[in-house]
Amino acid sequence: MEEPAKQPCSHGHHDHHDCDHHDHDHHAHEHGAKEDIHSGVHVEARLHEGAVVASGEMRIPARNDGQIREILGHDMKALAAWVEKSDGIIGHIKASVETTRTDIYSITDCELSERTADAVMVGIKIAAIVYGVESDALLHRLETLLKHLEAIDTSARKDV
Repeated sequence: MEEPAKQPCSHGHHDHHDCDHHDHDHHAHEHGAKEDIHSGVHVEARLHEGAVVASGEMRIPARNDGQIREILGHDMKALAAWVEKSDGIIGHIKASVETTRTDIYSITDCELSERTADAVMVGIKIAAIVYGVESDALLHRLETLLKHLEAIDTSARKDV
Protein backbone atom coordinates (compact mmCIF):
# COMPACT_ATOMS: atom_id res chain seq x y z
CA MET A 1 0.00 0.00 0.00
CA GLU A 2 1.37 3.39 -0.96
CA GLU A 3 1.96 5.88 1.84
CA PRO A 4 0.14 9.20 1.39
CA ALA A 5 2.34 12.19 0.56
CA LYS A 6 3.15 14.39 3.56
CA GLN A 7 1.97 17.96 3.41
CA PRO A 8 4.23 20.92 4.17
CA CYS A 9 4.08 21.91 7.80
CA SER A 10 2.91 25.35 8.80
CA HIS A 11 6.34 26.93 9.18
CA GLY A 12 7.74 26.40 5.72
CA HIS A 13 9.29 22.93 5.64
CA HIS A 14 8.70 20.62 2.72
CA ASP A 15 7.20 17.17 2.60
CA HIS A 16 10.34 15.27 3.63
CA HIS A 17 9.58 14.83 7.32
CA ASP A 18 7.12 14.81 10.15
CA CYS A 19 7.22 18.14 11.92
CA ASP A 20 7.89 17.07 15.51
CA HIS A 21 11.55 17.95 16.04
CA HIS A 22 11.33 21.52 17.33
CA ASP A 23 11.70 22.76 20.88
CA HIS A 24 11.64 26.22 22.41
CA ASP A 25 15.38 26.87 22.02
CA HIS A 26 15.61 26.49 18.25
CA HIS A 27 14.46 28.53 15.31
CA ALA A 28 14.05 26.65 12.04
CA HIS A 29 15.34 28.44 8.96
CA GLU A 30 14.85 25.79 6.30
CA HIS A 31 14.80 22.03 6.09
CA GLY A 32 17.98 20.77 7.73
CA ALA A 33 18.96 24.07 9.40
CA LYS A 34 18.52 25.35 12.92
CA GLU A 35 19.89 28.00 15.15
CA ASP A 36 19.94 28.04 18.92
CA ILE A 37 18.90 31.61 19.56
CA HIS A 38 20.32 31.54 23.10
CA SER A 39 23.86 30.48 22.23
CA GLY A 40 24.26 31.69 18.64
CA VAL A 41 25.06 28.18 17.37
CA HIS A 42 23.90 27.74 13.77
CA VAL A 43 23.98 24.37 12.00
CA GLU A 44 22.60 23.20 8.69
CA ALA A 45 22.67 20.11 6.51
CA ARG A 46 21.67 19.22 2.98
CA LEU A 47 22.09 16.33 0.60
CA HIS A 48 24.46 16.70 -2.34
CA GLU A 49 25.23 13.88 -4.78
CA GLY A 50 24.44 11.24 -2.15
CA ALA A 51 26.44 12.83 0.63
CA VAL A 52 25.26 14.70 3.69
CA VAL A 53 26.91 18.12 3.67
CA ALA A 54 26.66 19.62 7.15
CA SER A 55 28.13 22.80 8.55
CA GLY A 56 28.00 24.77 11.74
CA GLU A 57 29.32 27.97 13.18
CA MET A 58 29.30 30.14 16.26
CA ARG A 59 31.06 33.16 17.69
CA ILE A 60 31.77 33.43 21.42
CA PRO A 61 33.89 35.48 23.80
CA ALA A 62 36.66 33.32 25.22
CA ARG A 63 39.40 33.63 27.79
CA ASN A 64 41.18 30.45 26.69
CA ASP A 65 41.11 30.02 22.92
CA GLY A 66 44.00 27.52 23.17
CA GLN A 67 41.80 25.15 25.14
CA ILE A 68 39.00 25.60 22.62
CA ARG A 69 41.40 24.66 19.80
CA GLU A 70 42.59 21.56 21.66
CA ILE A 71 39.08 20.36 22.46
CA LEU A 72 37.91 21.08 18.90
CA GLY A 73 40.56 18.70 17.55
CA HIS A 74 39.53 16.03 20.06
CA ASP A 75 35.83 16.45 19.26
CA MET A 76 36.51 16.29 15.50
CA LYS A 77 38.26 12.94 16.02
CA ALA A 78 35.27 11.74 18.04
CA LEU A 79 32.95 12.84 15.21
CA ALA A 80 35.04 10.87 12.71
CA ALA A 81 34.96 7.80 14.97
CA TRP A 82 31.15 8.09 15.20
CA VAL A 83 30.86 8.22 11.40
CA GLU A 84 32.99 5.09 11.05
CA LYS A 85 31.11 3.30 13.84
CA SER A 86 27.88 4.16 12.01
CA ASP A 87 29.29 2.50 8.85
CA GLY A 88 29.53 5.88 7.16
CA ILE A 89 32.29 7.16 4.90
CA ILE A 90 34.08 10.45 5.56
CA GLY A 91 34.50 12.71 2.55
CA HIS A 92 36.10 15.29 4.81
CA ILE A 93 35.68 17.06 8.12
CA LYS A 94 37.25 20.51 8.37
CA ALA A 95 37.14 23.35 10.88
CA SER A 96 38.53 26.83 11.26
CA VAL A 97 39.06 28.99 14.33
CA GLU A 98 39.35 32.74 13.99
CA THR A 99 40.44 34.78 16.99
CA THR A 100 39.88 38.52 17.30
CA ARG A 101 41.46 40.47 20.14
CA THR A 102 40.32 43.98 20.98
CA ASP A 103 42.81 46.63 22.08
CA ILE A 104 41.37 49.90 23.30
CA TYR A 105 43.23 53.20 23.08
CA SER A 106 42.04 56.47 24.53
CA ILE A 107 43.44 59.89 25.28
CA THR A 108 42.37 62.06 28.17
CA ASP A 109 44.31 65.21 29.03
CA CYS A 110 46.92 64.26 26.40
CA GLU A 111 47.70 60.99 28.20
CA LEU A 112 47.43 57.82 26.15
CA SER A 113 45.72 54.94 27.85
CA GLU A 114 45.93 51.42 26.41
CA ARG A 115 43.88 48.44 27.47
CA THR A 116 43.33 44.97 26.06
CA ALA A 117 39.95 43.35 26.57
CA ASP A 118 39.99 40.38 28.93
CA ALA A 119 38.35 38.06 26.42
CA VAL A 120 38.93 37.51 22.73
CA MET A 121 36.16 36.72 20.27
CA VAL A 122 36.47 33.26 18.80
CA GLY A 123 34.66 32.31 15.61
CA ILE A 124 34.41 28.59 14.93
CA LYS A 125 33.27 27.06 11.65
CA ILE A 126 33.05 23.36 10.92
CA ALA A 127 31.97 21.41 7.85
CA ALA A 128 31.55 17.71 7.22
CA ILE A 129 30.84 15.82 4.03
CA VAL A 130 29.79 12.32 4.95
CA TYR A 131 28.20 9.37 3.15
CA GLY A 132 25.98 6.74 4.74
CA VAL A 133 24.63 8.59 7.81
CA GLU A 134 21.33 10.34 8.43
CA SER A 135 21.47 14.11 7.98
CA ASP A 136 19.56 14.76 11.23
CA ALA A 137 22.04 12.65 13.19
CA LEU A 138 25.04 14.48 11.70
CA LEU A 139 23.34 17.83 12.27
CA HIS A 140 22.79 16.93 15.93
CA ARG A 141 26.43 15.85 16.31
CA LEU A 142 27.72 19.17 14.93
CA GLU A 143 25.39 21.16 17.16
CA THR A 144 26.50 19.16 20.21
CA LEU A 145 30.18 19.64 19.28
CA LEU A 146 29.80 23.43 19.08
CA LYS A 147 27.79 23.64 22.30
CA HIS A 148 30.44 21.53 24.02
CA LEU A 149 33.09 24.09 23.08
CA GLU A 150 30.91 26.92 24.32
CA ALA A 151 30.26 25.14 27.63
CA ILE A 152 33.95 24.48 28.25
CA ASP A 153 34.85 28.13 27.88
CA THR A 154 31.78 29.28 29.82
CA SER A 155 32.84 27.16 32.79
CA ALA A 156 36.39 28.54 32.49
CA ARG A 157 35.07 32.13 32.57
CA LYS A 158 33.22 31.47 35.82
CA ASP A 159 36.49 30.50 37.52
CA VAL A 160 38.32 33.68 36.51
